[in-house]
Amino acid sequence: MIAFFHVLSGTMHIAVSLNGGWEINTINRKDGLMYKNLPKKGFSLIELMVVVAIIGILSAVGVPKYQSFKARAIQSEAKSTLSHVFVLQQSYFMDFDTYGADLKVIGYSTATTVTPSASTVAGKVQPKYATSITSASDSAFLSTAVYSANGTTGKKLASCSKVGGDTWTINHEKLLTNTVLGLDGC
Repeated sequence: MIAFFHVLSGTMHIAVSLNGGWEINTINRKDGLMYKNLPKKGFSLIELMVVVAIIGILSAVGVPKYQSFKARAIQSEAKSTLSHVFVLQQSYFMDFDTYGADLKVIGYSTATTVTPSASTVAGKVQPKYATSITSASDSAFLSTAVYSANGTTGKKLASCSKVGGDTWTINHEKLLTNTVLGLDGC
């Protein structure tokens, strides 16, 4: 047995040889109790910094992906609205042998296309896309949906977008086209 005393901390350390190995015990001078050297509990600063770095890397990848998925969900409103206009135009064509030049004439109303995710302005729910009939004749039509957040066109669909706005068109052949890519860069 070997004992040494640490003056500044007021503790005595005793090294005891048991079965060929050494065990160090500590005796506190104030209360005289013996404490065995237990493994330290808790996390080191380096371990915490590694965890913070991992969380930072995951967020750097995850946040842009989330914004991209959110923007695609918003784009589904344009696709749904234009598909609805297509059905109304086909119905109007069957009745009058021409395509309608006005949304109200063909029976379109924003109340039929409002989604729960639409923005609210002055107590009324507003769609995120402004829809119009660009051209209509006896044989063809073209309808357009332009992204307009809170009534303002030209805003970016997502923060990862390179361009402002998002525009979709549909024609009499049900060809749905994204003419201004709102997700360009996402």
